Amino acid sequence: MQNFKKVVSMKPGPKSPMQSGPITLGTQIECNCGGTIFQMGIQIFYLSPVISPTGKPHINQMPGWVCCSCRKMNDFKETPEISELFDDSGKLKPIGMA
Repeated sequence: MQNFKKVVSMKPGPKSPMQSGPITLGTQIECNCGGTIFQMGIQIFYLSPVISPTGKPHINQMPGWVCCSCRKMNDFKETPEISELFDDSGKLKPIGMA
């Protein structure tokens, strides 16, 4: 039974991209309503068998940020930094593509 014990290291691992620099150097993102607190949300889309790549009904997910004040999703004030994160249709670009 002792062969199956896992040893947990308390050493910090490599930094994630979210921890790569001091937060105070960044630009705070605001919603169009003025809110600055967001939470993760997921929009879901039903694909009928006619347009689904598998030929079967399918549900697609699209993550985004929901403003805690007005509850709108991805409704950020337009700034040059924010514009880089979205494609021409207004959807968030995949991570690493911005």
